[in-house]
Amino acid sequence: MPNPRISAIICTHNRDQYLGAAIDSLLVQDFPDYEVVVVDNASSDRTREIAQARQPVKYIYEPNLGLSVARNTGAQASNAEILAYLDDDAVASPGWLSALYK
Repeated sequence: MPNPRISAIICTHNRDQYLGAAIDSLLVQDFPDYEVVVVDNASSDRTREIAQARQPVKYIYEPNLGLSVARNTGAQASNAEILAYLDDDAVASPGWLSALYK
């Protein structure tokens, strides 16, 4: 199976109240060739449960705190040529990845 064109990456730390909506907005993108990566940056809330309940989502636990660390972890776990970072409290419009790709 070829690698996806885009990795949509969410880095999060203890924001379980927002994370589900952010992930859900990525799972309904109109762009056909992408993966969703969630980097849990040492959360102590329900982040793991929320991410793993949604498929297909690649969940990664990063124990070292820091947004730069989490972003680098997401980039390393990515299989795509393009990285798109979405904040954990943001909701992407369905055409977000298509617009980025263009």
